[in-house]
Amino acid sequence: MRSRPAIVTILLLLSTIAGAQEYYYNLKFRLSPKNFADTVDIEVADGRIYLPVIINGQPHRFLLDTGASMGAIFTDSPLLAPPSASAPPSASAPSSASAPSSASAPSVRYAAAVPQPVGTITSHDATGQARSTEVLRLPDLQIGRLTITGYHANRLHRLSKDSTCEGIIGFDIFNKGLLAKIDTRNRRLILTDRRRHFSSELGFEARYRLRRHVPFVALTPFGVYNDEARFDTGDRSLYALSRQSFEAAIAAIPGEIEPQVEARTHGSQRISHFGTETTDEVAALCLRALKWGDFSFRNVRTLTAQGPSAIGSALLDYGAVIINPRRRRLLFQPYDGGGTQCWVDNRLPDIYYIPDRQGRPTVGLVWEQSEPYRQGFRLGDVITAVDGTPIRSVADFTHFPFIANQTYTVTVSDKHGNTRQIRLDK
Repeated sequence: MRSRPAIVTILLLLSTIAGAQEYYYNLKFRLSPKNFADTVDIEVADGRIYLPVIINGQPHRFLLDTGASMGAIFTDSPLLAPPSASAPPSASAPSSASAPSSASAPSVRYAAAVPQPVGTITSHDATGQARSTEVLRLPDLQIGRLTITGYHANRLHRLSKDSTCEGIIGFDIFNKGLLAKIDTRNRRLILTDRRRHFSSELGFEARYRLRRHVPFVALTPFGVYNDEARFDTGDRSLYALSRQSFEAAIAAIPGEIEPQVEARTHGSQRISHFGTETTDEVAALCLRALKWGDFSFRNVRTLTAQGPSAIGSALLDYGAVIINPRRRRLLFQPYDGGGTQCWVDNRLPDIYYIPDRQGRPTVGLVWEQSEPYRQGFRLGDVITAVDGTPIRSVADFTHFPFIANQTYTVTVSDKHGNTRQIRLDK
């Protein structure tokens, strides 16, 4: 009889620990006000959409990422800064970015104004990699007139230093019931909870289904072959074709696919939260037509990639998109009138840089017929300096103040550790 209380206590303890450690996707956060419509000014930079978010009265910059099932906060965000020497703010003037002094106990009001851990969750990124991540409950977020209370976010390390945003707003705000119109030409995002707000708007409709809580739409890249692609505003491309879909299409209609292949090589170029895709064969294609329902994008150049196919933020260069989660529809509205097609004829980069484990820019892919290859860049080269200036991140290199028609000396280290210099003509 003595063992029963002990067993009950152990079971309760294990249940408490499991509840604290395991978090499941949910939409328990709250939105206010009700029956509203609001237009929010957005920032469009480097092919991505950034939202102005107010937290504790202070401005923050978040990426709008429809390919993320839930929000995220990066570990270098000021919201996660260690405790400072300053005293905790009073109830009448809450602080935003600094935690309370360890010398004094924080008030309940202040404790609620900093991210709070709620457990861990298994997250998947765009390359198909999975990790267990900590989940935090963020303080109230204000986007225009909209206030989000109890929003949950993955705590993520920033893989690439090419963005200054502090976190991500994911597709969960739409799964919660918000409708939206993303219009990057006019730099605006319309948010509403009114189910018929966009009912009179015209465009080309695509039904989506949710996979891991993010939207996937059916596209037609080849003839009658359909591909399911994630609608992902966190991906800069117009369209990325999964290697699995590419191989399936070749097996089904080889005579249709091969004439659209422009080149093949080995490399990797897709970067996501948990790393870069592994090196594999990559095909460059020029699609005669990529069909979104009854609308066609003509002459679309794309690459095969690991992980699922994606229709990315470059879609918004050609038209606005309305998200209607109540009907699970995406409505594409071309900017330039009532035609049923647009001519893309984009050009792919000659070389792609990915971060290595230290975040340094590394040649992930370079076409053998390209100018960078002729200049001496090879797969696996790590860029360490330009004209003697140290390069420590992809952003350092891509944002280096190069001047047209000048020659630079780039120092690289190959995969064997050998150092050499390359003359780079701009």
